[in-house]
Amino acid sequence: MTGQLVLTPPKSSQRIRPVVTRAASVVVALGEGAHARAIEEALRQGGWDVQVAASDIDARRLVHRLRPTAVILETDPRQGESGWLTCKKLLMDRPGLRVVLVSPDPTDRERRLAQFVGAADLVSAAAACRVVRAICGFDVPSVN
Repeated sequence: MTGQLVLTPPKSSQRIRPVVTRAASVVVALGEGAHARAIEEALRQGGWDVQVAASDIDARRLVHRLRPTAVILETDPRQGESGWLTCKKLLMDRPGLRVVLVSPDPTDRERRLAQFVGAADLVSAAAACRVVRAICGFDVPSVN
């Protein structure tokens, strides 16, 4: 039997455990705007487990507890620390996390800052569909 692979069926005493797959999860911290609701809804329809964070601290707690695949943060929230700082803190704890920053109107300076803090991408708030496509398909070119 040299060179042959012999497969034996499991014995009755051995159990086959079913594979349980979880939906990929994402934390969304974009405030209360229409873009935020559109992104959340599109992600849910795409089969993602969406957790909404009310603040930067809430986003960091959710990331620590849930270990999501990605996070979407606004760069300048009305309250709390900036998305830039939150991004850097999250990536210090979880280097493989994909963080997409959302700015009202990204500038070249903001793009350089996104690269500096390690964000996967920086997109405009009007590009809600692009953000969803970026998270769902991971087709965003890394700026790292």
